[in-house]
Amino acid sequence: MRKGFQFTFHFLGNSLIEIEGNRAACETYFVGYHRLHPEADGTEKDVLFGGRYLGVHESRNRGPWLIAKRMVVHDWNRLDRVTELWPSVEAFEQGVHTGGNTDFVYHLLK
Repeated sequence: MRKGFQFTFHFLGNSLIEIEGNRAACETYFVGYHRLHPEADGTEKDVLFGGRYLGVHESRNRGPWLIAKRMVVHDWNRLDRVTELWPSVEAFEQGVHTGGNTDFVYHLLK
């Protein structure tokens, strides 16, 4: 996914889970936010994508609950041109989540 986006963020929202024996039907709402790579003229765009994960989970032999089936449902989307950035953001520590030892979170438990 990184090749298509500068960065991306996913938020999981409300979930509905109905359990019958060792099977569960699940519905979880999500919103995905993606910053596209700049176009040739430097224009940047943001994509918002809303939908639901629908699935069946199973617990076999009283083991952990695992995903047996999953479907991603698209409910809505939006594409916005980035024309300006929020100026108040400078009040916060600035960084890009790198996932490595240069990320702020790496040093929390050291």
